[in-house]
Formats: sequence, C-alpha cells, structure tokens
Amino acid sequence: MDRTYKSFEDPGHGWLEVPMSDLFELGIADAISPYSYFDKETSLAYLEEDLDASNFVASARAAGWVLTFDSHYRENIWIRGLPSYPAGDDWKARAYGGAA
Repeated sequence: MDRTYKSFEDPGHGWLEVPMSDLFELGIADAISPYSYFDKETSLAYLEEDLDASNFVASARAAGWVLTFDSHYRENIWIRGLPSYPAGDDWKARAYGGAA
C-alpha cells in the first residue's frame, strides 16, 4: 500500500505527520513517546524524528507499506505549540476525554 506523509522541520528538530488511524492500524498508537505531539482537532500525530518517526517508518515498511515523504521547512513551526502526545495506557483519556 502506497502512502505519502508530510515531514516538517524547523531549525532544531523534525516531525512526521501521521494520522492516528495509521498508528492504530500498525498497533503502535500506545508506543509513541510524549516527545511527539498530538492535534486533537485533526487526529494527527506529529512524530519526533529521533525515535517515534523511525519506529513508525520501520513498522510501516514491515507491514509492506511503501512510503513517500513531502518535506516542509518552517522557521517558527506551529507543531511546538501542540500538546505532547498522550503516551501510555491513559492516552485515550488524555487525548479524547474518554476512558482509558
């Protein structure tokens, strides 16, 4: 399955924009660290480049996904203003206000 993802960089770091549905499909939604970010309004995760994005890419490729990336650079990126990804067992409660 071919999928395209946006990647974002600022002068200090980078993130990969991934729909939560893709994280669920791969079974890794609860394995993302709080160093990534989450946009509750769009259900998009912004996976930090050092660990979470790498783990996502490895999991996706192991599942047979063919990935392409659309890169974007921003000096003052909005991603840093998003809440941290709600990692661990209580991520659903923190992300959606529901039960864990």
